Amino acid sequence: MKPAHRHMIPLLLASIAFFTHASTLGKLDTLAESFISNFEFLPEYHIDIDLSTFLLHKNAFFRQHYFFENNTGLEMGFLSVRNTVYSLWTFELFTGAGQLPGNTGFSLLDIDYSLIPTIETRLMPLYIDVGVEHRCFHEVDRSDFGLVHWNKLFCGVESPNARSYTYWKRLVEDSSWTMADRISYSARWGVFMYSVFGMLDQMFLSRDNWKEHELTGDFRFALFKTPRTWMFNLRLKGMLGWWHEPGHEGFPYWRQDFIFESNFRRGRQGGLFFVEYILDDLPLYNGLPRFSKDRLMQVGVRFFI
Repeated sequence: MKPAHRHMIPLLLASIAFFTHASTLGKLDTLAESFISNFEFLPEYHIDIDLSTFLLHKNAFFRQHYFFENNTGLEMGFLSVRNTVYSLWTFELFTGAGQLPGNTGFSLLDIDYSLIPTIETRLMPLYIDVGVEHRCFHEVDRSDFGLVHWNKLFCGVESPNARSYTYWKRLVEDSSWTMADRISYSARWGVFMYSVFGMLDQMFLSRDNWKEHELTGDFRFALFKTPRTWMFNLRLKGMLGWWHEPGHEGFPYWRQDFIFESNFRRGRQGGLFFVEYILDDLPLYNGLPRFSKDRLMQVGVRFFI
């Protein structure tokens, strides 16, 4: 081999190494991009807000505690995997006002909140979710009942149009007035936590709450709509559970809501008026129907996006 050729060998080897390294990096970049493309950060969010008042109070306790209430729900999607598995976090805030003796207007009496992390798998024609609900009930400027809170593990199923905005969005379009779109449903079964392998104190997981199991359901059916302006639907919400306080016999509790909703069809976001009649047989707290709304009528307005 000629001397000049000997000097070219290291240059040739270096070139081969360079292009091999560049090709490897290119393949790694492609693999990384392909992997990352399976994920989407902050894919969606949903907001529901309502304001309502009450009629048909059956006793003095109800007249004092149910004047008006507000419910606000924020559901954030933090991550989705291949548009199929979603990590969702829901924050719910309830504020309730009553008219106590001596009031010239009203008093804010209750503030409750929920934090609900959920994993939802979206398989057509059914969504499946599992998660945990932390809910805490607080009083304002008084201590008639004391703090109540719980942690509930749950699993559930729902139709793809179960969320308020999705249900509304499909039906305001004239071309989507099908039976599949007119019906929505959801159901959840939950187990209340009182111990985690003996490592957490019971009062940390549940306080003044002796619910063991609970089944909830929500069903809607769109009745009819007028040209361009209104859409009307019936809604049924139900709850059935088992209450077992230590030292006492267990017993079932239940609640049934009958709701008529009148939706606005115009606009980019959803809104509706609703009338709701409630029947229930819920456990007493300190001898009083703290969470009961039995035979109340609730009238209000709700907005959602």
